[in-house]
Amino acid sequence: MPDPEAQYLNTLIGELTKWQGVEEYIALQAEAEQRINSEERRIDPTLEIIRKSSKKQEEEEPQTELLKNIAEAVEKLPRFVLIGDPGAGKTTMLRYLTLEQARRRLAWLEAGRKGTPPPIPYMLYLSQWKDGQTPLVFVQSQWTLGSDLAQELQKGNVWLYLDGLNEMGARGTEKAAQLREWLKAANAPQHVIVTCRKNDYNEALDLQLDTVLVKPLEDEQIRAFAVRYLSEEKVKPFLERIFPESSWEEHRSLIHLARNPYMLAALLTVYEYQGDLPTNTGALFHTLAQVLWERERLRNTRGWVKYETMRERFGQLAFDIIDTDQRPDVSITYALERIKDEDLLRAGAGAGFIQLNQDRLHFSNQLMLEYFAAWGLQRVGVKTRIRPPEFSWLGRRRAQKWDQVVMALCGIVADANDLISHIAEVDPFLAVECIGSGVEISSTTQSLVIEKLSHVLKEHRFQTKR
Repeated sequence: MPDPEAQYLNTLIGELTKWQGVEEYIALQAEAEQRINSEERRIDPTLEIIRKSSKKQEEEEPQTELLKNIAEAVEKLPRFVLIGDPGAGKTTMLRYLTLEQARRRLAWLEAGRKGTPPPIPYMLYLSQWKDGQTPLVFVQSQWTLGSDLAQELQKGNVWLYLDGLNEMGARGTEKAAQLREWLKAANAPQHVIVTCRKNDYNEALDLQLDTVLVKPLEDEQIRAFAVRYLSEEKVKPFLERIFPESSWEEHRSLIHLARNPYMLAALLTVYEYQGDLPTNTGALFHTLAQVLWERERLRNTRGWVKYETMRERFGQLAFDIIDTDQRPDVSITYALERIKDEDLLRAGAGAGFIQLNQDRLHFSNQLMLEYFAAWGLQRVGVKTRIRPPEFSWLGRRRAQKWDQVVMALCGIVADANDLISHIAEVDPFLAVECIGSGVEISSTTQSLVIEKLSHVLKEHRFQTKR
C-alpha cells in the first residue's frame, strides 16, 4: 500500500510543475520590512493593535533590509506577508517554495526517513475560503493526511502558504481580522507566508506580521530573461525597444512594464509574434489576448469563436466578478451562465486566459481579469462605476477597485480623449494615472485634466484646514 504522505507529495509536485514559470523561476530581490523593535515585542497584543493604528507609529520609518532572494527571506523570517504589484511573481514564488520543499520532504522519505525531517509544505488559495468558516476550519478543509494539522502547524512540522489575501471577496476584511487573531494566538502556526497585492495591503488587511516587498526586476535580470526566451536575432532589437536611450525618455519607454515579471513575459510573447510593443497595460494585454486566441485558431481548438464574441463573453464574466465583489475563484456554473458554452470555456483555458480546477475557475492573472473586465466596463460606461477620490489622513488618494480596469480600458479604446475627460470629471487623480500609463491624448484633454485636478486639490486643502 503506497505511503499517504508520499502520495500527497507526488501529487503536489505534479500539480505545481504544470504551472508556467515555477520551474523557470527568477530569483527576485525582495526588501524585508521587519518589525524587530525590542520595545514593540514587549507590547501586549491589544496595545500593539492600538499602537499599530496610531499616527505616530505610521510616521516612523520602518527598518528595512535588502535581501538577495525569497529563500533568504524564508531563512530570516518564520512568518511574513509577501507583497508586490500584480504580476510581480508572488504566487509563482509561493508555488516555487512549496515545490522545492515538497521535493526535499519526498527525498527524505525515499532515503528511509534518515536525519532531520524537512517540514511538509501546505499551500492554500484564500479565494477558496468559504464564508462562515474559521481560519482553522478553512485550513483543515483540504488537509488529506491523517495527522492533527493544528498541532503539526504549531510544532512547525507543517509550513503554511496562503495565497491571495486580497482575493477573499466582499467579506475579506472580516476574514483578515479572524486570520490576524488566529496568527496571534498561543497555538498559532510557527511558519506562515501570506501573499497580498501591495496596494491592497492596508490597515483593514494588515496581519501584524513582517512584510517582504518584491522588488522590480533589475536590468540584468530582464536581459537574461530575454536571452532565454527569444531567438538570438530578436534579442537586441527587443532590448533596444525596452531600454530608453536616455533618462529623459524613460517615462515613454517600456522599462517600467518590463520590471514586472508577468508583464515582461507578456512583452516577450507579443514581440515574438508581432515585433511591436504597446506601452499601456490594457493595450499590451489586448495584443497579447489576440495573439493567444489566434494561436488557438491555428490549433483548430474546439469551441473557438471570433475574437469579438470571445471577448464579449469573457468580458461579462470578468466584469461581474469585480462588480459583485466575488472571490476571483468562482464556480464553473457561475462562469457558464455568462460564457454560455463549455467548449468556449475550455478554449479560454487553452489560451491561458483562465485556469480550470475541478468545479472552479480562476483568471490566470489579476491583470488578465482586469483586461477582460475593461470590455464589460466600456459597455456600461465608466462613470457608472468610478467614484470621487477619497484621501487618507496623509493626504494620499486611496486606491479604488476599478482603478486598474479603467487604466486598461484607456489603452484599448480607439481614442482615449473622451474617456479620460469623463474620468477627470469624477476623479482627476485617476485621469492622471491613466495618462501616465502610456495613453496618447491631446493638449486640450491635458489642460482639462490639469484644471480639474487643481480644483480638487484646492477644495481638499480647504477642507483639511477646516
